[in-house]
Amino acid sequence: IKIIFSGNGADEIFCGYPSHIYSYFAYNFKKNYNIFKLINKILSFKKTNAKSFLDIFKGTFVQILPLKLINYIKKIQLKNKVSHLNISKINIQKLNFYDEHDLDKFKNIKKNYMDSWALQNYLDYEDKNSMYYGIEIRVPYLDIELEKIINNYSLESFFSEGSKSHLRKISFLPDLIKKEKRKSGFAGDLNLFYEKYYKQILYKIENDFNDIPLINNKKLRDMFKNLKLENSEIFFRTFSYGIWYLNCFKEDEWEY
Repeated sequence: IKIIFSGNGADEIFCGYPSHIYSYFAYNFKKNYNIFKLINKILSFKKTNAKSFLDIFKGTFVQILPLKLINYIKKIQLKNKVSHLNISKINIQKLNFYDEHDLDKFKNIKKNYMDSWALQNYLDYEDKNSMYYGIEIRVPYLDIELEKIINNYSLESFFSEGSKSHLRKISFLPDLIKKEKRKSGFAGDLNLFYEKYYKQILYKIENDFNDIPLINNKKLRDMFKNLKLENSEIFFRTFSYGIWYLNCFKEDEWEY
């Protein structure tokens, strides 16, 4: 394999993340502050989206809050999510989850994904990971010319057929793909993975994760032993980082 095409960037460009959905409804609500219109709009959107009404409703009102308050809430959430890491030198209170790029809430969310959270980070790690294995990677969704074209579309058009409506409207895609609301997102069936490789994962953490930057292997081990639904993906991302670090810097490939 010489070249790989990556799908990274599609959610950022075509507004596929929950935050895009919530800020879209927040934008509509702030136009007239009519709760009944908001409810009807969410119910109509639900026909082409698998998220629950309650999730969308709650997420919408979070996006209506002032940016400083949202950042304060995010800091509390972040503090609870990184208790298994060695980050004593990082002052969480000085971190901002949302930067203020635009007074318009929806535009601000989109610009945060493109400028603060995703674009540069994706390009950096795609480049480093692919070059490590001697493979060139192409990220067509992050082409600047595509972004210029997409920015000319109206806000409503992004959500007329659920999230990422512009992709769903592509004529040559079969309905089986376009209208499918279920999604096996990242990462896949984690519970099955944990059950199948429980001993190997535990051994790896206890014996090989001792000097990996940021990771506190004793706390990570305890998290894994008492794994709950709410921290399952957090564990997986931390464990994946540890395996990546060992692979790239210790030349220690994990064999299942």
